[in-house]
Amino acid sequence: MGIRDFIKSFLLVLAMTVVGTGCTSSPTLQPDATTGGDKHSPGTSATAETPDRSELRPVQTLPPGLERVETPEVEPVVGEVPEEILVEIIADLIKRTGAEREDIQVIRAEAVVWNDGSLGCPKPGEFYIQMLISGYWLVLEVEGVEYDYRVSDKGNFKLCEGENMPPINSSDTGNQYPLVSQAKEDLAERLGVPVTKIELLKIEEVTWRDGSLGCPQPGMLYTQALVNGSKIQLVHNGTIYQYHSGRGGAPFLCENPPKDMDEAIAPSEAPPGLSDE
Repeated sequence: MGIRDFIKSFLLVLAMTVVGTGCTSSPTLQPDATTGGDKHSPGTSATAETPDRSELRPVQTLPPGLERVETPEVEPVVGEVPEEILVEIIADLIKRTGAEREDIQVIRAEAVVWNDGSLGCPKPGEFYIQMLISGYWLVLEVEGVEYDYRVSDKGNFKLCEGENMPPINSSDTGNQYPLVSQAKEDLAERLGVPVTKIELLKIEEVTWRDGSLGCPQPGMLYTQALVNGSKIQLVHNGTIYQYHSGRGGAPFLCENPPKDMDEAIAPSEAPPGLSDE
């Protein structure tokens, strides 16, 4: 045998050896560890484990150097309302509720800036001056009931009343009528005095002879038709101030009322009474 034939025989044997080794070393299929067995085997079902949803939620992180701080509960501010205003408001609440001074607790007495003339307590259908007003926010408590007072920069205050707030315990029946309250607040603002210094003298339901509402101004023309309205008389330091209103509108100060008011009012068969328009 020549060298060439020997090499061919050696290569043939080597090739047969490699082929035989590959056939005997084929991998054996193993059951799927995640499914618990062969998914094609009869009598078995694939039951994949459902991941915990909490693990899928993103984790909120803060920038380096910052720590998460829980928001603390802030106590209401007290001690910022001037003593003279506090005394007047407490007296007003005593008058409303009949409570003793020692039964009244100050929950809030804070200096604030209101967004407009409503002092943070607007009433439906009313318009207010649109400007920032410095003032105070005072909350008093009597037997578990809180009374929310709003104060303007001039010291005028009002109770921000809810549906169940008691009316003031007084013979001044005008406090039960919105028109009287509006007129008092306006006059107190003009005079720069607390509302409690303004007293109601009289309120009448009237029918004005024309659109001037009993307070004509020189050079002005008015509709010549009867107008239902109210006439309110307030008093401060012995001076009487007259307010008129019509068709449920806000009362206004009649600075120069006619000498004979009867000429401005149409006669009525029914006697005048209190008005809550």
